[in-house]
Amino acid sequence: MDVLELESFLPYRLYRLADAVSREFSRIYKDRHGLTRPEWRTLAGLGQHG
Repeated sequence: MDVLELESFLPYRLYRLADAVSREFSRIYKDRHGLTRPEWRTLAGLGQHG
C-alpha cells in the first residue's frame, strides 16, 4: 500500500495556505478592531445575508 505524503498532497497544501492566511487576518482583526475570528465571521455573515 502506498503511503500518502501530506506535503505533496495538493488539498492539504491548500488547507495549510488558507489556514496561514486566516491566522494573519485574525491578527489584523484583533489588532485593528478588537475582534476574534468567530466574531468577525459572524459580522461578515450578518453583513452579507442581513
